[in-house]
Amino acid sequence: LGFFAAFAGILVSLEVLYFWPSTGAGYLLRTMASVFLGGTSVFGGMGTIFGTFIGCIIIGSLEAGIISVGLMGFWTQLIYGLVIVISVGIHSILRRRS
Repeated sequence: LGFFAAFAGILVSLEVLYFWPSTGAGYLLRTMASVFLGGTSVFGGMGTIFGTFIGCIIIGSLEAGIISVGLMGFWTQLIYGLVIVISVGIHSILRRRS
């Protein structure tokens, strides 16, 4: 897994043609939203690659919809945050029931 993270970092550095430690900071919120939406629990346990892939597709579609409506910047971060809060809330409710 660390290999893929390093490889992704190399690809991002090649795309922007420079390296700075905070280069990938803009990807953090949407990545966390994709992972939590894909079914990985904040409380531990295991997630699946397929679930994370589906979460990425949903977040990518959501981002395309946000841009097509004309919302940018703060609103995209707010919507990603809401997705994280809702998915963590659903996971906590399901965890209490089981």
